[in-house]
Amino acid sequence: MRTARIAAVAWVMALVAGGCFDKEEPTCEYWVPKLTSAQRGDKAMEMVAELKCAAAIPTLSQMFDDGQYPERILRTLKQIDDKAAATPILKRALLTKDTGKLAASIVADWKVTEARPELEQVLTGTALPKQRMEALDALLAITEPKEIEDLLIKLAGDDPNLQGIEVNRRAVELLGEMGSEKAAPVVIQAAFMRDNKGGMAYQASRVALARIGPVTVPLLINTIEGKNDALKAAARDNGVLDWEWQAGPEIVQLLSDTLDPRVGPPLVANMALELEPPAGVSQGMEEKWRVGQLNRLKVTMLGLGHVGATNAVEGLVKILRDPLADAVNQRLHAATALALIGTPEAQDALLTYFGEETDARFRAPLLRPVALAVDDEHLEKLKELTSKETEGLVPEALKAENVATYLAVAETCKKDVSCLIKKLQSENKDEVVKAAVLLARGLGDAPTVRAALIKRFATTPASEIDIKRFSLMALTRIGTPADGDELIKIADNSDPSDRYWPDELRVYGASLEHRKP
Repeated sequence: MRTARIAAVAWVMALVAGGCFDKEEPTCEYWVPKLTSAQRGDKAMEMVAELKCAAAIPTLSQMFDDGQYPERILRTLKQIDDKAAATPILKRALLTKDTGKLAASIVADWKVTEARPELEQVLTGTALPKQRMEALDALLAITEPKEIEDLLIKLAGDDPNLQGIEVNRRAVELLGEMGSEKAAPVVIQAAFMRDNKGGMAYQASRVALARIGPVTVPLLINTIEGKNDALKAAARDNGVLDWEWQAGPEIVQLLSDTLDPRVGPPLVANMALELEPPAGVSQGMEEKWRVGQLNRLKVTMLGLGHVGATNAVEGLVKILRDPLADAVNQRLHAATALALIGTPEAQDALLTYFGEETDARFRAPLLRPVALAVDDEHLEKLKELTSKETEGLVPEALKAENVATYLAVAETCKKDVSCLIKKLQSENKDEVVKAAVLLARGLGDAPTVRAALIKRFATTPASEIDIKRFSLMALTRIGTPADGDELIKIADNSDPSDRYWPDELRVYGASLEHRKP
């Protein structure tokens, strides 16, 4: 019995010693000493946060270094909100795998400038690559992008599988926003990067290169001509085949984006490349190549229309006349590019070839680009060339809805800009396309025409691709820097669900901003 009493007393004394019968006090003096208590530590952590006990920070620092509840300690420090006292712990936490991301978010929120060395260590070292995105966001919270231009260039070019493609993408965006000419070669490389999940920085690179401006043109020309040795090496390291960066749709799009006449001849030379699949590739890769070539030729055709490259006419005529070129994907695309350029020389070349071609199987589909091209001054020549044909493929092609509509617009409106602007607002897609092609040639009062084109683009649903494309194409031909600003404003106010047109507007808007008034 006595033994039982002794045991009971011991138990009560243990409870007292453990604090179970302590009267809790809502003070830092009471709770800070209990942070290291096995029984009361959890509650103490909660209370020092609630009471904002700065006196707890030395103990929390030691606990952090001992590896005790590191993430909870950081959250507690955030609640205590003593930035100066917490900064040494945050600096150490940035360089710790388990806490680096959380620490970076606190550094960004508090704008802890003293943490810049640790942030840069994360961004330049190889120990914590998966924390780079958060570290970059934190660094940008305390530093202007221009101050870290070289670091951003490095991040734009680093292995996306090491750091995450989102880091490459963000760095590219920032370099574009600052118009970094120094970064242009790396931004071109980034356009062709991809991670092992297929993620890319291509669209970000498009916008960035357009913002950087005309300095990119010689670099892009060297690239499409296979003279970019740095990209060649980087592409092979990243598993990108030569044709993917030299003869795929991406590179011709990047050249077209510049709206610079210098890109005309290299685009035509690229269009003329022999359509032979790479040797020794798998069936799946060969199919990818085939789709890529179809897209490349279409993008080149449209790109020459956006640029209005008069220096491309001679080369396009050579492709059109080349019997060994692919009839549908090269010769007809070349003819359509001539139609979109639309100079008198381009129209004359199309009509001359149409008159000389004897194979009705090619003359019939050729009528579509010819009809798209001709203005009222060339319409009579086309009538002469087709007047003696009363049956067969060519007369049937003349009756096609798009061909007949193109010719009717040219004959009805001639050079009457008010008539063409009215056709631009038509519900008939073919009338809109033909009107836009003619207005792209600089007819009438330029401000009035540009305003009509912007209105037509902005009021057309995203699904009406041809109407939006040709309205935008005409605007890129005759637009001014002010029109570029307007396109970017439209992009910024676009429907968030539209994943295509806002990027197009940002690219062409930025390129127009570089155009000399």
